[in-house]
Amino acid sequence: MPYAEFNIFEDDELYCVGIVVDLGEVLKPCPFCGGDPVINEIPPHTHVIATFMPDCKGECFIECKCSCAITAENKKKAIEKWNRRVKNE
Repeated sequence: MPYAEFNIFEDDELYCVGIVVDLGEVLKPCPFCGGDPVINEIPPHTHVIATFMPDCKGECFIECKCSCAITAENKKKAIEKWNRRVKNE
């Protein structure tokens, strides 16, 4: 999980170390199987042929163990799309 550390001082002495977490990079579990998703970035100028992604040239896709998958033109948009998914009951 991406994060940054910072120091907190009191009277010029280190009091504690804090962290800031970038939640924009965090993937929610799959709403269908609860599995942990994996981000796959396809390098530019690569041609991928798959049944669920006929042409993902230069894109990013996220998938989980139950074969759920989404694609987007970059990592940020793929994460946003994945995290918006909900299980319809």
